[in-house]
Amino acid sequence: MRTLHPGNDWKFWYRNVDLRLGKSLFTAQGTTVRLTAEVFNVFSWANHSEYQATQNLLDYGEPVGDYARRQAQLGVRYQF
Repeated sequence: MRTLHPGNDWKFWYRNVDLRLGKSLFTAQGTTVRLTAEVFNVFSWANHSEYQATQNLLDYGEPVGDYARRQAQLGVRYQF
């Protein structure tokens, strides 16, 4: 059994754009409350983690695993 090595085409590259925005909501008596929003893999690109390596199947060389697509999270930070 051989393993598959995909070409160096753009469709095989790992692509990812992350975005983070933060905003201080208020500051009083030396304390700060800050809201943060983050989005990972903003464009939801399919980044394949592995490919079908069994040669006798019809889907040889097709992607069978992906890394996570778009994810988001919100956070609040209280500094004193």
